[in-house]
Amino acid sequence: MGKIENETMTTSNVEKFISGAIKSYFDKRMMVDALFWKEAIRLLTKKYKIQKQFQKEMSD
Repeated sequence: MGKIENETMTTSNVEKFISGAIKSYFDKRMMVDALFWKEAIRLLTKKYKIQKQFQKEMSD
């Protein structure tokens, strides 16, 4: 009986540890992804503005 309780406790501890590790990994990942996408969007809009400007100059 005591042994089973012990195993259950360690299993839940392992699950808590794993879920905590996954959460912190994803929190870091999301932060990195957010910065990446912010930068990517900034560069895309910059490129798009340059293309629009270029098209405008070509049509003038």
